[in-house]
Amino acid sequence: MDRSNAILQREQQQQSLNPKDWIAVDQQNAWDLLHEERSLMTRISTSCVDLDDILGGGISCKQVTEIGGVPGIGKTQLGIQLAVNVQMPSYCGGLGGKAIYIDTEGSFMGERAQEIAEAYVEDISEYNRFLHKDLQACQGEIQGKDVLQNIYFFRICSYTEQIALINYLEEFISDHKDVLKTWPSGPEYLVKWH
Repeated sequence: MDRSNAILQREQQQQSLNPKDWIAVDQQNAWDLLHEERSLMTRISTSCVDLDDILGGGISCKQVTEIGGVPGIGKTQLGIQLAVNVQMPSYCGGLGGKAIYIDTEGSFMGERAQEIAEAYVEDISEYNRFLHKDLQACQGEIQGKDVLQNIYFFRICSYTEQIALINYLEEFISDHKDVLKTWPSGPEYLVKWH
């Protein structure tokens, strides 16, 4: 009986603590919180200025973005473009990261990815020439092949494979830390296609 009384007394003491001890000291208003969240939020450009404007600057990291539409509207193309654009160097406004591309429909086209990667390399080279005015220093830095090698591709055909891949991704990411080098707190970028 003494032991249960001691436990009851301890619980009552814990409940009688000052409520100020239970809350965080640094309070802020919702406006400040929103401003802080927006300033910390990184985005991946879609390479379409109008679409980036609609999305508030591109596809947000730290959020799930769902893209839907009828077949042939460009969902896969946008996915490939994002897998390429996440590699954009920080001096160009990018994240300098790598991508994991999970294809559940067999719609990923290697040739199309190569075309997008080569166009990306051209754009970066042109940007470098404009920035540095020294073509020699910028040539040979990046090639389409390099961009494609930074996209880790998984093709899954069933629900079972999808679950297995989700369970494997944590191990894969820990083995390939460069995938998340720009996101120290963990995977923050997910785009869901319909």
